[in-house]
Amino acid sequence: MKQFFYLIAVVSFFSFFAVSAQAQKKMPAFTFEDLNAKPFTNTNLKPGLSTIVFFYDPYCDHCAQQAGWMRESEAAFRNVNLLWVSTEDTKPIEEFKKTHFSGTLLDKLYFVRDTKWKFDTYFGYTVAPGVYVYNKDNVLLKSYDKETPVIEFLKVMSGK
Repeated sequence: MKQFFYLIAVVSFFSFFAVSAQAQKKMPAFTFEDLNAKPFTNTNLKPGLSTIVFFYDPYCDHCAQQAGWMRESEAAFRNVNLLWVSTEDTKPIEEFKKTHFSGTLLDKLYFVRDTKWKFDTYFGYTVAPGVYVYNKDNVLLKSYDKETPVIEFLKVMSGK
């Protein structure tokens, strides 16, 4: 009888994680803060477009490399929501944005602050740079936990 309860507990445990994993495949409803200290939610993203979410630190060399690659290929991302999320203060975020995206033609480029440290709750644990690629239906296609060449995002978004 003891083994039966153990088996039920194990099955329940793994079922919970399977359901949690499925739930995280859809872009979560989130609330961050824009650089003017106003709420920024998933509803602020332009609907019907793919979205790439970057968790980054403005002091991170790997994050700077990721931003450089994105900027070099910005034409490929004109119709993609690009959401850069950091837990840092506004000033370093603004400096990162100015250094890496000054003069950009990307009009769906968003820089926000995670002032309540909720990124892990919304998207799952990651390190900087963490990248999440969603399709136009807000379904997670792939995630990365290191700087990743832009060609990888384009392949995933095209289904190749």
